[in-house]
Amino acid sequence: MVGLLLALQALSGHVDEQALNAYADSLKVPRQVVWAVAYMETRTGRQGNKPLGPGVVDTIWVHDTLKIVRKCREVGRMQLRPCGNFTHLLGPRCSPALLKQYDNNVWCGVSYLHYLHYKYGTWEDAIWHYNGDRHKYLNGAMEYLGRLYLRINQWDAETKAPRTY
Repeated sequence: MVGLLLALQALSGHVDEQALNAYADSLKVPRQVVWAVAYMETRTGRQGNKPLGPGVVDTIWVHDTLKIVRKCREVGRMQLRPCGNFTHLLGPRCSPALLKQYDNNVWCGVSYLHYLHYKYGTWEDAIWHYNGDRHKYLNGAMEYLGRLYLRINQWDAETKAPRTY
């Protein structure tokens, strides 16, 4: 029984799967949707809440030299931009300063998915609108979900017909 629970627990490949699941369940977002977005944002989460995304890239001229400036970089596990209107949309827990904390970052990311599902009507559209590079992002998320589906089916097949050697 313990082996079965460990196999199910590690299904997503995320090191923080239990936390992702807790927020997904409490906010009524399918776990697989949260796993896919978390994977697209910061892969398996091995870097914790430290990743900084590219943000908004701008260029300015400084003494005849073109300089690249990054503004409003995405922060945390769910890669949310502090300059976004998350506070207005989701409440004070999603204020720019609080987005840097792991629990708030994941809660706000999952809450944002819930909001996008409400706004657009499907989980696929919610994933599609979570990120700016929508087609590439959705394709990557769907690829992750496809691999997850194959792992689940392989696990099901092995548990229903265990190998004998």
